[in-house]
Amino acid sequence: MEHDPSDPLVVYTVIIGDGYRLPPVRSVQDAPHLCFTDQRLDPNGWELVPITPILPADPARSSRDPKVRPHRFLPQYSRSLFIDPTVDLLAPAQALWAALVPAPDQVFGCMHHSFRTSLADEFDEVDRASMEHARILRELRNMLQDRHPDLLAQPPYWGGVIARRHNHPACIDAMEAWFAHILRYARRDQLTLPLILSQMPAARRHIAALDNIRSPFHQWPIDGYTRPARYLDGYRRNPHYRKLRRLLQRTLGIPAY
Repeated sequence: MEHDPSDPLVVYTVIIGDGYRLPPVRSVQDAPHLCFTDQRLDPNGWELVPITPILPADPARSSRDPKVRPHRFLPQYSRSLFIDPTVDLLAPAQALWAALVPAPDQVFGCMHHSFRTSLADEFDEVDRASMEHARILRELRNMLQDRHPDLLAQPPYWGGVIARRHNHPACIDAMEAWFAHILRYARRDQLTLPLILSQMPAARRHIAALDNIRSPFHQWPIDGYTRPARYLDGYRRNPHYRKLRRLLQRTLGIPAY
């Protein structure tokens, strides 16, 4: 697909907080590559765009602001490709766009999570890895079980690469609702994305049949990536936590927070 100046495409990523590095931009650049960040980084081919975190004490949710709401940060572009900084883009951006958003009426495109069979499995993994507080996970899971039980059995979506016509009203409404859910519930945005997309008309969204680890367009994670140690700050549990929780539930019949 050739570059269309009347329908401009931008590739962007977000890095809030230390511990991350930018993957290299490949030689074929058919769209600007922007990185919203509060850090001093090696650009590696990206244009750095300084940003002040919306929640200075919460880098994870602060990074979700530009990720989830590109209409607030990129109004001059009609199309956007969000690429997580742990993803290496191997193909021209226009080619990836065509794979994720193949129809002109679609405003959102992404991939399924290739190695989670259900959203319930994703909840279990987030809980096992201590990537969110147990109380928040339980509250979100209970809400979905009460109001949208079918979603827990469906395959989850992967949030590492997202294509959007981000200025379209249907996309704006969905993304504002998604960000509200991230603030209200889990910082792990993949847990609430299925709910948001279930409320978007099917004709407006497309889930590409691509492997989220490697496709002709990308590789994840980038070579040598390790999650920053501070990612789990305030979330990592005492190794005896699970035993204590089971004991309290068994003996007192109450949840342990």
